[in-house]
Amino acid sequence: MRQKTRHLRERDAAKEVARLELQLTQQDVAVLQSQLDEGKINLREVERARLEENEKWMLYLDANFQRQQAQLDFAGKLPATSIRSGSNSCQRVQRAAKTKIRWRCSWKR
Repeated sequence: MRQKTRHLRERDAAKEVARLELQLTQQDVAVLQSQLDEGKINLREVERARLEENEKWMLYLDANFQRQQAQLDFAGKLPATSIRSGSNSCQRVQRAAKTKIRWRCSWKR
């Protein structure tokens, strides 16, 4: 039980870090957009910041999902490595090159 509690707290912290990083990136985009409007920078810099913002959104959503999964695991309602809904399933896949967690899903009709 302590391990699940610790894991849940870690997921809470990871979600908060991802949220703060997203918020900071959104502020950067707003500043760059203002600078673009004033003619101080070019569109490429703003678009680069928007791409980074999109990546931060993905990291935040992933952290939020992992936190929800840890909450369900803590409650004893979900296996740690998969999600199943009827004939649909998702498997957690961790890439060796990156630390990001991805999900491989199969949807049956």
